[in-house]
Amino acid sequence: MVLLPFENLSGTPVPVRDLLAPAERALAARGLEVVSGEPVQQYLARHRIRSTGSVDGAGAAGARDELGADGVVVTSVETWRDSPAAQFALTMRLVRAAEDAELLWIDGYGRTGDDAPGLLALGLVSDVKVLEAEAFARMADSMARHLERKGPASPACSRGLRFEPVFQYRSTTLSPQKRYSVAVVPFLNRTRRRGAGELAALAFVRQLRASRTFTPVEPGQVRRVLLQQRIVLEGGVSLEAARLLLGVLDADLVLGGEVLEYEDSGPPRVNLTATVLDRGSGEVVWQSLSHNRGDDWVFFFDVGRVSTALALGCSMVGNVVDGMSGDTPATESAFKARR
Repeated sequence: MVLLPFENLSGTPVPVRDLLAPAERALAARGLEVVSGEPVQQYLARHRIRSTGSVDGAGAAGARDELGADGVVVTSVETWRDSPAAQFALTMRLVRAAEDAELLWIDGYGRTGDDAPGLLALGLVSDVKVLEAEAFARMADSMARHLERKGPASPACSRGLRFEPVFQYRSTTLSPQKRYSVAVVPFLNRTRRRGAGELAALAFVRQLRASRTFTPVEPGQVRRVLLQQRIVLEGGVSLEAARLLLGVLDADLVLGGEVLEYEDSGPPRVNLTATVLDRGSGEVVWQSLSHNRGDDWVFFFDVGRVSTALALGCSMVGNVVDGMSGDTPATESAFKARR
């Protein structure tokens, strides 16, 4: 498999080149053959690939034909901090090296060094390399287990009443018995944090892949169509843009939204909306609003505290996808209030 250079969505400087070596070692330790370094750089140059946060069908097929790979590993770094307490969060996914660029596996990791400080702060992690090693070990284990058919394509995140949407609407035209392909577009970023729109979209791709009802289109395929058709998503996903996207990608649904808050500092905070348009009817079949803090419903000794925006968003989006699939009740005619 081809290990692409990491995409930095943290909004801050990250030594992404230094992260490639420990990631490759972790994957190789699980028996996975990795292509990286100069051959990958030459491949990227030949295909004029500047953004390594996704891969389209042409790029995936090129990795197969030119590098002999059967998969492409795409990694997006969400948070990286070395001190005073280390923090590291990323999302990693495996895409089939073929023209269809099928998303085979996706998982994420997020942790801060003060998650479990313990007595006299002996458990405090101040070296981010400790978290990096843990992250890559977990990602490699998760990927290898899936390829051995011993693990899921996307491990589900924790759920809970506190992570349910504040409001949600679901049309009864969405059938729990049907499997839908979904094109997820980058969310409109209303925050000051660079990359928040892409991070929200990745969270949805991850949870859609974990669902039994939905199959997400690889984001690289969506990005290719947006660029080729010169689609600008100012103000949200229009019906015209949705129809064009769905037609080219042969997808059933298009999902987009807005990110109003996505912060890791202090208690993490995530605030986002989601809207789903149907290809056949052209109607809105899902809408929701979600907002949470990492310390919601936490009262004693930080029990249940969520320490990263990645983990918080994962739980929130997991509940949204559950609602979309019909696993949680939602009315067709009105929004549902959580509180």
